[in-house]
Order: sequence, then structure tokens, then C-alpha cells
Amino acid sequence: MKVKRMLDSILSLCFEPTKDEPIHFNVNDDYNSKINKPKSLEGYGVYLILNNPEMEIGNILYIGMSGTYRKDEGIKGQNLKQRLKKKQYGVPRKVWIPSKMRGELDENDEKIDDIWIRCFITYDEDRGLKHLPSFVEASLLKEYIEVEGNLPPWNIEY
Repeated sequence: MKVKRMLDSILSLCFEPTKDEPIHFNVNDDYNSKINKPKSLEGYGVYLILNNPEMEIGNILYIGMSGTYRKDEGIKGQNLKQRLKKKQYGVPRKVWIPSKMRGELDENDEKIDDIWIRCFITYDEDRGLKHLPSFVEASLLKEYIEVEGNLPPWNIEY
């Protein structure tokens, strides 16, 4: 499967701190308590929200990133944990994600009981990783668009 290999190829350049246990979230769970559990989300990188724990392109609901590289400062901004807790389209994620899962934000949304969040550290000088999160996010979105013909269902723009 060419697409799976392409996703694997891009993401193999990164460190996946939640590889053995992606963050599982049920629509009835407390979102922030789930995001607070992994201690390994202090880095900068990309995250995928999936409707199934399997890493297949058809399971991707959303592709996002954390961290911005700034001249003379290096990588700054929200780390993965902060990004996953902040706002999505002006709404706190602890509200936005369960509302999105219940189909309350868009009449075209499917109702989803469970999601999995896979996080990838792309920039960590201590690990020798220097892949800009925005570049990795753009690469993943490009591959998704080439296969599916559009952005992932929960991404509105890029």
C-alpha cells in the first residue's frame, strides 16, 4: 500500500512518544484528563486525530502541529500538550472535540464514539531531530490530499 508507506516514511523521521499507547478518547471522557496523562508530550511536532487506532490514511480525521521556529530564538510556542489543550477554531478543544464527535458543529459530521490521538515529536535537538513541525504537517497534508482529493474531514483550511 503506497500511501501507508508514504505516511510511514514521513513519520519514521520523528519520535512517537505514544507509539505503544495512542491517546484514546471516548466522547464521554474528560478530554483534558486524557491529554494530561502522557508525560512525553512536552516536545514540538505533529499530531493526528484518528477514528481508529490503525495508522491508515482513511482513518485520519485531523492533522495538526505545534511549535513555530523563530529567527534568533529557535523553536518556540505551544508544545504538543499545550496545543492539544488550547482552542480549535476559537473553541477550547475540551469542548470542540466532544462536540465534533457528537456531530453538533456541522450537519455533515458523522457521530463518532471514540478517537485516537497519535503524537510525533519532529523537533528535539537533544534527540537530534530537526524536522520543522510545519514542514512535516504540510507533507502529511499533501499526501492526504493526493489520495483523498481534499483535506481531512476535521481540517477546514491549510
